[in-house]
Amino acid sequence: MLAIDAISQPFAMRIQLLRKLLKARSKIDNNEIDSLCKELDELRLKRNIVAHNPVVADASGDNTNCKILAIRYKEGRVDIPNELCEDDVNALVGRSSLAMVRLIKLILESTKT
Repeated sequence: MLAIDAISQPFAMRIQLLRKLLKARSKIDNNEIDSLCKELDELRLKRNIVAHNPVVADASGDNTNCKILAIRYKEGRVDIPNELCEDDVNALVGRSSLAMVRLIKLILESTKT
């Protein structure tokens, strides 16, 4: 039942649930759990920029630059507080992979008897 409830929650809530479960049901150091969950939350915010914003291309001459614009609508105006270029997205993929490896390692360590 817990799994069904968890998957219906926003990702931020699932990270908090993960934090609580790891602290309650494992012997993993709380600082390591907090560090991982903080990284997952930061990745969640960057992922949302990629998933919910437009990609724009600036083609000038032989060079084409593509960016993801983080667009926010505020009182009738459009604000673009952040943008991600290809290098940023590649870095995000790398950070996500490392966080997944950390999570798997923590879970495997916590299940050892």
